[in-house]
Order: sequence, then C-alpha cells, then structure tokens
Amino acid sequence: MDLQKSDDFETVLMKVSNKLEESDLKALKYLVKTKNLKRTDLEKAESGFQVFDLLEKNGIISCRDTQPLQEWLELIGNADASKCLQQFHAKGISCRTKQASTNINFSKIVEHFKPTQKLKELKEEVERNNFIILKGLLGSGKSQMALKYACEFKENNASSIVWKLNCKDLTSLQTSLRYFCTIHDIRVEMDESKPPQAFIEDLGQAILQILTSRKEAIHLLILDDLLQDSCRCLQNFIRECRTHQHIQIIITTFQPLFDDCKIIDINGFTSEEAVDFLSGGIEPTNEDKDEYIKLGFKYGFLPLGLYCARTYMHHTSISPGKFNKLCETKELRKIEDNHCIADDPSVLNNKTLFKALIQFIDVLENAETQKVFDMILSLQYLEIEEIPLLLFDFFGSDSPETNYAIETNNFIQALRKFSFGKIEGKDDDRVLSTHYAVVSALKIFSEQQKEVLNTKFQTQDRILLKQLLRAFMHVMDKDNRSKTDFRRNKMMVQHARSALIHADELFKKDKILRQDLEFLMSVIYVHDLVGYTYNFDGILNVAAHHSDMAKSYCFVLLNVDQEAFENDLKDECGRVESIDMLDRFCQEKAKHLFDKMKCMASDNAVKLENFAKCYILEKYRAEDDISALSKILENDLKRETRLNERELETLCHKGYAVPLKDMTHLFLYELLLSTFYTHGRRIFYLITPVDVIKARIFCSYLYISYHLAQTITNKFQQWECLYAMLTERSGTLQQCIDDHSNLKQHNMIAFQKVASRCEAMLQEDRRYFMFGIFKTDTRTDDHCQAIWLKQLIRCYKHMLRFAQNETEKKEVITKGKECVARLQESLPSMEDRTCFQGLQFSVGEFCECIEDYDEAAKILDTLCPNLKEQDLIKEKLNKYEKKASILL
Repeated sequence: MDLQKSDDFETVLMKVSNKLEESDLKALKYLVKTKNLKRTDLEKAESGFQVFDLLEKNGIISCRDTQPLQEWLELIGNADASKCLQQFHAKGISCRTKQASTNINFSKIVEHFKPTQKLKELKEEVERNNFIILKGLLGSGKSQMALKYACEFKENNASSIVWKLNCKDLTSLQTSLRYFCTIHDIRVEMDESKPPQAFIEDLGQAILQILTSRKEAIHLLILDDLLQDSCRCLQNFIRECRTHQHIQIIITTFQPLFDDCKIIDINGFTSEEAVDFLSGGIEPTNEDKDEYIKLGFKYGFLPLGLYCARTYMHHTSISPGKFNKLCETKELRKIEDNHCIADDPSVLNNKTLFKALIQFIDVLENAETQKVFDMILSLQYLEIEEIPLLLFDFFGSDSPETNYAIETNNFIQALRKFSFGKIEGKDDDRVLSTHYAVVSALKIFSEQQKEVLNTKFQTQDRILLKQLLRAFMHVMDKDNRSKTDFRRNKMMVQHARSALIHADELFKKDKILRQDLEFLMSVIYVHDLVGYTYNFDGILNVAAHHSDMAKSYCFVLLNVDQEAFENDLKDECGRVESIDMLDRFCQEKAKHLFDKMKCMASDNAVKLENFAKCYILEKYRAEDDISALSKILENDLKRETRLNERELETLCHKGYAVPLKDMTHLFLYELLLSTFYTHGRRIFYLITPVDVIKARIFCSYLYISYHLAQTITNKFQQWECLYAMLTERSGTLQQCIDDHSNLKQHNMIAFQKVASRCEAMLQEDRRYFMFGIFKTDTRTDDHCQAIWLKQLIRCYKHMLRFAQNETEKKEVITKGKECVARLQESLPSMEDRTCFQGLQFSVGEFCECIEDYDEAAKILDTLCPNLKEQDLIKEKLNKYEKKASILL
C-alpha cells in the first residue's frame, strides 16, 4: 500500500518514518522507553509512524513541539530523517486545518425530506456517542436522515472528512471503499489470489490509516444499508474506528447487527407528521385529515410510500378520499414467500410498503406503453444511484423511426407519477437515482408476473437483460480520447457491471443462452468494455474479473475448451526461452482460433449481418466520429449521434463504410480480436515484482491478437480494422519496450526493429475502420501520430542504455530530439485529450534521460504545477503527476 497525504504534521511524520531503517526503529524504541508509555503498546508498534502516534497521543510531541523527536533522531544518527523534520519548521507549517473531502451534499437529500423528532434525537445522541445505528424498515427515511445530519455537520466542520459508503452488498461496498481510496490518493494493491473479502479488509485498513492520522478534526462516516455480509467484512474496521473518539460512524440498516451501542429505531412518521407531510403543510379539513391518517396506516407511516401517494394525488389532482377509494378498488397483488422475498428478508418485515409499491407498479403497467414499462422493469438490474438516462435512448425500439428521446421522456414522466426516482442534470447529462425498495418491488412484481403468465423463470430476465446489454454496447466505447467521452463511459460502467452480474447468474441457470449468439456477443462486448474502462481508470482488480469473463465467453462462443487451450499456453510459457519461440507458438494458436471464428461466422451469417447492421446504425458516435462522418457526408448526421440507412449507403459508396455482406464475418472477427487484445494488455498493469509466467501468458494473448489481426487484414485488405494497428502499437511493440515477460528483448537490435516499425507507421497513409465505419487516417490524425511518437521516444530512451559508443549515443539523442520536437508541436491541440499528461511526461522523461535538466524541469513543472522545490507530494495526484514529482 502506497499512502500519500497532504503536507501537514502527520504527513511529515510519515515521511520521517519512511526514512528509518530497522536498526533505527529499534534504537528509537529504546530511547523513548524513558517516557511514560505503555510497554505493550510500544512493543506492538511496527513502524516509526506508529511510535510517533503513541508519542503524540501521550502529549510527548506535537506539531508545535517536535524538539524531543529531533533530539532522538540526532542520537540515532539518521541525518535524512532529522533534515526532513527540520524542513517542517523551516517552512513554517502550522497545524491549521484544511478543507477536507466529502462525497455528500444537500442535492442528495430528497426535496420532500421532512425533519422529525427522530432527527433531533440523532443530533443529541451524536454529542454523546461516536457510534450510532439508525435501524428501521426500507423506506423509513434512515439514509435521508443520516444524510441530512451529515450535510449540516460538514457545513460546520470544513476540516472533517465526511463520507457515505454504500454497503448493501460486497460489490457496492468494494466499489465505494475503492472510490474513497482513489479520492484520498491511497493505493491498495490487490492480490488476485485473495478473496474479495480480504481486499475489502485491506481497503478498510487503508482508510483507517487516513482517518486515524488526521486527529485535528472529527470525521464522520455513514455506512449506508449495512447488512450481515458487509458487516462481517467490516467488523475489524468498525471495531478499530470505535476506539477513536475523533471518528464518528452512523450505520443505517434494517437488521439487528450490534447490541452494544446506541440504536435509534426509525419507524416512519407519527400520525401528526404524516398528516402534515401529506397535506404539504396546509391545514387539512377534518375529513381530509381522517383520510390522510388512513393512508398513513395503509403505508405503515413510511415516508417513501407516503411520498409516492402524495405525488400521485398531486399529479392527478385527486383528493385523499378519492385516492383511498382508488386503492380499494384496485386488486392488491399478494406478497407471498416466493424466492425473491426469501433472498431479501427486508421484504418479509415490510410487506405493507411493498404491497403499496407493487400496486403503484400495477398502475404504471396499465398506463404506459410496453417499451416504457420495460424500461421501468430494467431498473432492477442497475445500481440505484446516478443512472445515466442517455442509456434509455438506446434501450431499443420496434421501429427505427421511433423518436428515442420521446420514449425516454415518457419513461421519466412515468417515474415521476409516483416519485420512483429523482432526476438531476440536463440533456445527455441527466441522471436518475431511485430507491432500493423500488428496485426490490420491481423484482417481486417480475416474479409474480412470470407466475401469472406461466412462463419459464428466465424468459423476462433474458429479454430485459439482452436489451440492457445492447444499450450499453451502443452507448459505451473504448474510445477514451476526449475527456468528455471518457466521462460518459465512466458514468456508465458501474451500471453495466451490475447488469453483467445478473447476466452471468442467468447464464449459469439458463442453458439456452449457450446457443444464443446475440446474448454471447453482447455479454462479451460489455464485459470487455467494463474491464477496459476500469483498467483505464486504474481500478485493476475489478478490471481483471471482467477481462477474464469476456475471454471465457469468447471460448464458449467458439466452442473451444478454454482449460485445455490455456494449459497449453501455460506449459509453453514455462518452456520458452525467447520471444521468437513464443511468437511461433502463438501463431499456431491464432490459426486455430481463426478457423473456429470462420466456421462460427459462416454458420450464423444472417444473424451476424443483422446484429452488425443494428450496431452500426444505432451506435452512439463520439464527438470526433460525428465531425469526421459529417465532413464525408457533407452534412450533419440526421439522427445527431447515429447513422440512418441512407447515410450508411453513402459511406459505403464513398469507401468509408464496409458493405454489410463483409460484416457477417468481420464484425465477429473484430469483436474477438478486441477482447483478446484487451486481455493481453493486462501485462502492463501487473503488480511488481511481476510473476513472469503470468506476464508471459498475457504476452501470449497479445501475440495471438497480433497474428489474428494479420490474418484478418490479409482477408479484408480494403477494410483494415483499427484494432489490427492498436494490437501492434499498444500491444506487441509496447511489450517489447517494457519486457515484463523477461524474454531477452532488451538489446540494441530489438529496439532498432521497434524504432523502425514506429517510424514506418508514422509515414503510413491508410484508412482504419472500427466495426465497419471509418475511424481514422493516421497521416491526418494528430492523436494517432502523437501516440506513435510517444512510443518512439520511449524506445530511444531505452536505446541510450545500449549505445556502444559516443557516436551511437549521439545518433540516438538526435533522433529522440527530433521526435520530441514533433510531439511538442502537436501538444497544444491535445490539451482536452486524456493522453495529454502521458505525452507531456514522455517528453520530460526523455529530456531528463539525456541530462537536459532545464527543459525536463520546465515540462514536468507544467505537468505538475503545484510542486515547487521542496514541497511534498500533494493529494489526488494521478500517476503521471506522481512520476513528474519524483523526477522533479
């Protein structure tokens, strides 16, 4: 774990600790024995930082008085540690507090939130206890109450970390903990051999280290929707937090988890609060008041149910009496102990609310079109917060003439009838947040609907999940060139992951799906997208799972024995002694896979052509693509971000789109090539020290992808797919430069070959296509040219190490400087690109390598402008900013 914090007293102590050798630590412990410290605590201290923590807790040192520590460091003779502490005073850094981070704000509180007596009780109890549980049924307002308190607390405590962790399941918990660590610049490496629970514990310990080191303020954590599984993973974290009075924890749950703490039972409104809430604060008539109380009893006085009722009454302009009669005439669906309820005990204890919610779903089913209602049902497969509404523009329609935006707007209006969700943002940035109780009610409704229709258990799940996966296929992309496109992909990824979890479970149960080509291709594509995006964002352990799943589905699709295939790879990777040997083996494996792909494409030509056509027409195009295609068509796209059939015909006629007859094979080839390439790229994200056999297996997939790409290019010479080039540029050539596989590739001859290939590709004049549509021309594409130059500069940097004499070294430096000059010319046009910092760093690194320190400092300072002279590394630096700070 690599932990970096702000330049305050705790950070300085951490840096001093890092400079202590094992012998220094023993000497330090011996010296501090003269102070009144508990012997057992001192013995347990395993690092200098833990010793300093004991000294600070006991008032022996502080940010204003480090003299005792300074004397001890001088006595043990560690000049580096002593100098580090001296610089702390030289810069005059005080203990003043700073604005701390938070992931909560008032916009997360629902508009209808009503302060109650229970909120007042919470505020009073927090004054006396640092650990409180809000226990109550779903929809009782626990989370909103905790959020309301947290927002007010943060307003009055700017230096406090205030954070909400989503704990409803292990996936959500891991994602939430990982996000905290990312924001606070904590790096926790995952050992893939460990179970997810162990990684959650590691994340918890990393967060605890941040919280315990910042004693200048009281910090607040909300553990939202904590259930038994999540609680077990967090039990050590919670126990240790409770020992620190400056860490407050509020837990929301419906389960009995703890009996040694303050528990506030949240059981909804009182009758008076319910009447005031339903009437909107307007004094009701006695008759209306009676009807409001009836409604209160009907919905268990729970805020969620009552708000749904209030919204519908307002939306339809009917009285509470009329609404009660409507509910009485509408047949309530029975809530029985089916498997959905057995899996979710919250429903068993809360049938009143769920009867109401399912009744509202009944109303929506009868009032909305099937497509809109399918959109509502699909919410059960997504995360509950910040669902991008753009996704539903691509949910699919029976007619290509349908105005998708109108369908999405109808979906929004349907949700608003009963306030099933909160909408924020505008246009393509709109997001929806719903409630776990609504999602649970949709699951129960779906189960009951299947029973009534006497259909197979999986039928509806299969249809809805396939529609969702296709929507993700159409909206998400691996093209993260622009920051806008990356932001969109990143926004989608947690919801795509949630849909995939359901799809994977369904695949295990429903054997029909093994023969469902559309399902298999969709799930491969989306797993690959999710894995790639998580890799791109540095969330490597999650990326690994999705990359593995995408690859596994490829073998299912091709009907290839994955275990036998990969055992061969592993055996060969243990034997090979050079990259040439591995390359020849991978060529044979690639031929075997291509033959399988060819048979699969021939046997399913019609299905593949239809699938490819739908994808090409419905694909959400990135900004660069829209601009390029509009120029070729000499007009803006009629469907804004999508093609119509006439535009596709025009592009085919001009040579900028692949005819559909060729796409029957090419779409499948490109999908699998892309997936194997992404999987192989995991070699560049391996944790050091690298497992050589694992690295070689990933390397094998890069070379298999390379040979697949060559075969596909030879077969479709007029339509070269972009992945054929990427597999080489960011695959096999990059692997030669890094050589994690330890196959003796680092020598002058090997680097000369790589450099020659990079130089040749910089001169290449060829169109590249992605899934049948023109993507780029490398001679006119600044981005593509810049990445080739970056790889070439990295290659020259390595060549300097192998230069035999000054003449050879001078030649390499000259060529490197030429590339640097070319890259620097294009940098101003790349500022809005996600690759911008990586390009800058490659230039600065090369200048440092050739000892042009003034130019290197100038570039690296631009990359990381907050780092001046002796400053410590600041919070929230990405990998290039960290690298730049080290070189500076």
